[in-house]
Amino acid sequence: GSNFDVPENAPVDLIPCDACGKKFAPPTFNKICKTTNASGELKCIAMYAKKRKVFNSAKVRIQGNEHLDKDAQKLAIKARKEIVAEKKGLKPKPQRKGGKWKEESNAFRQAMRDNRLMEKARKEIVAE
Repeated sequence: GSNFDVPENAPVDLIPCDACGKKFAPPTFNKICKTTNASGELKCIAMYAKKRKVFNSAKVRIQGNEHLDKDAQKLAIKARKEIVAEKKGLKPKPQRKGGKWKEESNAFRQAMRDNRLMEKARKEIVAE
């Protein structure tokens, strides 16, 4: 039997499967619910019992990068996993107290403030 004999919008009587509890169209029911896989388990139970693996697009994108060798790809994947874990809150971020850059930035800002005050004082002295 061909599937082209029935119009697309024609109502189809769905057959409930006793094993998995889902309803299928007759050709699908025969293909999934009446056949077994290699381990002897009904295909419907095996198919719906296992969870799908989460697709990791970053991993695929990194592995498809022809500019990175295998070691660089592994490092990039590991770094990406750490970033995702931090964002999800699985691993607490280390608390930073500023660092060298912050100290230099604050020193520079203070020097700019001091220079502005010195210029203002000079202008006041010259004006008197």
